[in-house]
Order: sequence, then structure tokens, then C-alpha cells
Amino acid sequence: APSPLVLSSPRSFPVLIDESKRVFGAAGLVGAGKVLAVGHENYIAATVANGDNNRLVTNAIGWMAKTETPVIGVEASLTSLR
Repeated sequence: APSPLVLSSPRSFPVLIDESKRVFGAAGLVGAGKVLAVGHENYIAATVANGDNNRLVTNAIGWMAKTETPVIGVEASLTSLR
């Protein structure tokens, strides 16, 4: 089941919000890095397979990357995302 997220850092911001204003995806700065968190992997993995969130994922990678050719880690079970 999807889980809403609670943003507790002033260095975080919502990126996926439902019609009830609940946050299901957020991004932020963590130390010297950046992170994208979602309340359920299907917000990214399942919809990427359909092309719905390709822009979200592409923009997130571009925002997080420090180089033109970033190394990206993906959980092995998320085959549609790989």
C-alpha cells in the first residue's frame, strides 16, 4: 500500500502530491548528496514501464547527477525501472 511521506527537513520538498495534498514523493539534500524518495516503488517503477513518469525520473537523475554520465543504482527486483 502507498505510504504518504512526512517532510521533516527544511532541505526537502514535495514532488508527488495527491488531490488531498498528501505527499507521496519528495526530494531533498542529504549531506553533500541528493535523494528522491517515494511512498511506494510503483510510483516510479510501474509507471516508467508505461512511459508515464519517464520525465520525472529523467529530471530527478539530472538533478541528482554530478556528472554527464552518472552511475545509477537500481534495486534488482525493479526490472521495469532498470
